[in-house]
Amino acid sequence: MNPGFEIPIVLIFYNRPNLVSKVFSIIREIAPINLFLIADAPKDNHNDLEKCNMSREIVEKVDWETTVYKDYAKTHLG
Repeated sequence: MNPGFEIPIVLIFYNRPNLVSKVFSIIREIAPINLFLIADAPKDNHNDLEKCNMSREIVEKVDWETTVYKDYAKTHLG
C-alpha cells in the first residue's frame, strides 16, 4: 500500500454493495490519509435495508492508517 494519499477522499453510497466493494478496493489501494464516508438510510417502504447494511459493512473494513469521518443518515434523505 501507498504511504498515504494526501488528498481527502469522499465516498457517498447507498444500497449497491457490489459497486461499493469495487470502489472501496480502489480507495484501499491509494490509502487516503482522510476518508469521508457518507451514506443515506434505507427507504421506509423499500426492501433495501439489507443492501444498505452490506454496503456499510464493506466500508467499515479500513485496514490502513487513516482518519475516517462518517455521516450515516438515520432516516432516508432521498
